[in-house]
Amino acid sequence: GGGVCQVSTTAFRAAFYGGFPILERAAHGYRVGYYELGGFGPGLDAAIYTDPDPNRALDFQFLNDTGSPILIEASVYPATNMVQFRIYGADTGRQVVKDGPMIRDVVPAAATRYEPNTDLQPGQQLQVDVAAEGAYVQVTRLILDDFGNEIGRDVFASQYQPWGAIIQVPPGDSRLQTG
Repeated sequence: GGGVCQVSTTAFRAAFYGGFPILERAAHGYRVGYYELGGFGPGLDAAIYTDPDPNRALDFQFLNDTGSPILIEASVYPATNMVQFRIYGADTGRQVVKDGPMIRDVVPAAATRYEPNTDLQPGQQLQVDVAAEGAYVQVTRLILDDFGNEIGRDVFASQYQPWGAIIQVPPGDSRLQTG
């Protein structure tokens, strides 16, 4: 986690709050906790995935509909594992209001899975993934003009599957038999 999808998620949020039309966006298959930090909540992530089968590939695209060039500035902050995008261009006067997330159909996280790791000694364990609830999440974006009139409305729906924690343990650990 935290690789290329962190970049696509951050770019999606910049385009979302810039009021740009979102042409293509797919949610992750399950909720990723660190994408919900900073008050974002679920439903504002953007997964991308390359696959030889174009029906399985996922992409993120937005449209510059301002009639003027834009500049996208990306900043990386290694000390805090943060990525930031700023989009500069002509002042459109757009204001964006986020409504939600609306969360429903919550499904408890799946059972914890245990995997063998030959680098671990008896009594040690290493958690490599955290549990996440499944849910349907909807975020609505209202785009307003200079005078507060609604000029656009989008609904971004995300269906997240439940996911169980994954914990690595040494071979022979009894949890490998029951997990």
